[in-house]
Amino acid sequence: MPEAHPSSEDSPASSDREIQSIRSQLREALPRLREKYAIDRLYLHGSRVREEASPESDLDVLVDFQDTMAGREVSLLDFIALKQELEELLSMEVDLGERKALRGPAGEKIQEEAESI
Repeated sequence: MPEAHPSSEDSPASSDREIQSIRSQLREALPRLREKYAIDRLYLHGSRVREEASPESDLDVLVDFQDTMAGREVSLLDFIALKQELEELLSMEVDLGERKALRGPAGEKIQEEAESI
């Protein structure tokens, strides 16, 4: 019986290429997303950033919205639309959260791990 070899898609190099591709796609889309959703910054965190993701893992994204002083409030519908647009752009499930909502030790850990796009 042939020996099982890990798939090249599961290798650390493959994981690194994948997260680099995700970062690149987000950087390219960010000017348009900023305009459409009043985004200040996007951050990645979680298993994909740590290169511990399985093929089924979602992408953990945090968002800072621009100050609402500009006269634009971000509605729940805008938030959902942003999540859906990110999922379509990246062809994967996205877990989207607002960075300002992070609290406690878990929030601190996520903040430490988060990488700005």
